[in-house]
Amino acid sequence: MSRSAHIEIISALTELYTLLSTSGAIASDRIILPNPTTGLHPPGTIARQAALAAGFLQEVVDLLSALPYLDVSKYETRFELLPGTFPITYYGQELDKSYFKGWREMPEDREMPPSAIKLTHNELYGIEYIYDVKTKLVTPWDVMAGPGGKRDYFDVPAKSPHEAFRDVIENFRSLNYLGTPLYVDFNTGYFSKYSGKPPRHYSEHDTKRWLAGHDIWAATRKIKDIYLDCGWDVKGYEQPNFRRDEFIRRRNEYWENVVMRRIEKDRWKAFARAVNANSLQPSGWSSRDMETMGVAMKLHGHWKQIQSLSWSRCGRYLLTASQDCRATLWDLATQTRLRSAKFEAPIYTAELHPYNAFLFVVSLFEDKPYLVDITDPIAIHHRLPTTPLSDTGLPSESKQATTSAIFSTNGNHIITGTSKGFINIIETATRRIIHSSKISTGLFSLLRLTSSGRQLLANSTDRIIRVINMPDLSLLPAISSPDPQSSSAHHDQPQPPPPVANDDPDSSNTPSSHLDPSTLYLSVEHKFQDLVNRLRWNHAAISPTSSSTATATATSLHADYVTASTYMKRDIYIWELRTNSLLRILEASHEPAIIEWHPSRPILACTSIETGSIQIWGIEPQQKWSALAPDFTEVTENVEYIEREDEFDIYPDVEHDKRRKDREDEEVDVLTVDKKEGTEESFVLPMLYDVEDSEVDDQELVRMGVGTLRKKDVNEGKEYEEDGDGAVVAAANAKGMGKKRK
Repeated sequence: MSRSAHIEIISALTELYTLLSTSGAIASDRIILPNPTTGLHPPGTIARQAALAAGFLQEVVDLLSALPYLDVSKYETRFELLPGTFPITYYGQELDKSYFKGWREMPEDREMPPSAIKLTHNELYGIEYIYDVKTKLVTPWDVMAGPGGKRDYFDVPAKSPHEAFRDVIENFRSLNYLGTPLYVDFNTGYFSKYSGKPPRHYSEHDTKRWLAGHDIWAATRKIKDIYLDCGWDVKGYEQPNFRRDEFIRRRNEYWENVVMRRIEKDRWKAFARAVNANSLQPSGWSSRDMETMGVAMKLHGHWKQIQSLSWSRCGRYLLTASQDCRATLWDLATQTRLRSAKFEAPIYTAELHPYNAFLFVVSLFEDKPYLVDITDPIAIHHRLPTTPLSDTGLPSESKQATTSAIFSTNGNHIITGTSKGFINIIETATRRIIHSSKISTGLFSLLRLTSSGRQLLANSTDRIIRVINMPDLSLLPAISSPDPQSSSAHHDQPQPPPPVANDDPDSSNTPSSHLDPSTLYLSVEHKFQDLVNRLRWNHAAISPTSSSTATATATSLHADYVTASTYMKRDIYIWELRTNSLLRILEASHEPAIIEWHPSRPILACTSIETGSIQIWGIEPQQKWSALAPDFTEVTENVEYIEREDEFDIYPDVEHDKRRKDREDEEVDVLTVDKKEGTEESFVLPMLYDVEDSEVDDQELVRMGVGTLRKKDVNEGKEYEEDGDGAVVAAANAKGMGKKRK
């Protein structure tokens, strides 16, 4: 390839990236420029063979070695070039075929021409700039700009590279786009055109958000004045008089002292509204009774918001994970904290082993995931791998983080999702990756298995919810547990069931046959997204499978519905898997956050982001009079009833008194909960009759001075990990339980 043939696209990108560095929008070391002498990157820094295997032309691969890049992964953050538009880098010898293949994908399962290369990718209303080496033109593809929210790539007129990027460069040079310490502030007129007043059609909730955002936006306008004070020329191609170091120092000081205070003020207001609406402490959680819709239990043990909850299979133990870098195991029978584990980073998710309540897996913010054994008072942390396997079966050198982790249905494997769209399957016993699949181009924020383990629900930041067909992991060769004594060390934990046999006699999917890890394959069965509005999804849930018993057939091991809550909207979407179509949109009173299905009934529960309230969605049950009277039949016209001879006889008072006294001698048990037929043995929460009253005021007052009182914090006076290690906490708990037994 002759470098001069594509000099215009190289110079246009170089001009843009150099301007971003000069203006302080990005750090200088984040620009990766080719060698000025050869015009190419050093040999080995571009994975040429992987790019060719992904389907790119040889000329495209040659051009990859001459393009300038932004190191978007240097600080594990992304840089927003335009609203919803992010640059793509092809620099790095660790990039594999699946990485290049992912950037060739287009909607509706199509691929870009082999002569085209994506320079940016979009989120929501962003633009994908695509350069074609044959025409030497750039196509600014705004996917949502066409009729009905769709626009075909081949219908977009192409432009020369300088013409395509001219507006972007001018917006940064004229300070219409401002580089801040956290992000680029795009002054698109969203706030300025309303003169400080929100649109009239906004609701009260949306108005509060708009006003808070406008307050922050107004504060950032001062940054433009700092630019000009430091010598920035809004019309100059170069900036010889711009004092960059002085500008960055002044901008950062202003941002920290003024803008961040307004941001934190807005966050605190939103947090206070959520807490006050429920009268709950931010460090506590409450369990609600589905029969009475009242609070069944309240516990306090964290001082920051709780990220995830995970119940043990028997229902007695609950694992709570919080942004305070702690995971706590609660014994609901005694309402005490049984174990606690501390980490070096905030927690994304944590999930208990399905058959061992003292073993859990955790994914952390910008840190490695761990398999944690809390059988003993001092937790044992086993680090899990994150780097997926490459096409050769060896770990690649792609830099990424684990953002979600769950167990398989029998607990023999761990399924993790990474920040670059990979699904890894890890053996629990050996803690090694046995399979990796590239599923998405975004990070996975949620993974959820059905009770059969044959379907995996995945929510990704690319705004697509996927239902993935999973192989029967129970058929993989069994490996002994690393801690065999821990599985039955506490309260007769249930044992995993044997593999489910398939009814098909010709199938090899039987307990006697085994799968080879090298033959595992994950296929996406369903994709759900909003192509018109490009909605983000706060949370997603999949309905329980039709049957999860040992006699279930292959056709009954699949779920029926997928549900998702929307970001910045009040809608709840429900899709039917059988028809792969949108079934219904529910409108909540506030923006829904977490949404969950009832394990055995057609009921949905969702929490509100603004108020923290819990809403229950269900169906109107059909009247079944035959359940009250087995001989009941519905008639279309009046029928004369013929009574039996003694049906309406009047008995003497003596007989009535005798029957009433006989009934009074019978003992009526109103406390024991009957076990439902077909369910496993499970723990039942104890009945606490005064728990509702404790919600009014569960904090005692502490004297601060003469005539001054304050509420005592729920964690004040309690011993946590920062005051002592896990052994001290466990010993204190054991001592307290010993006193109770006396």
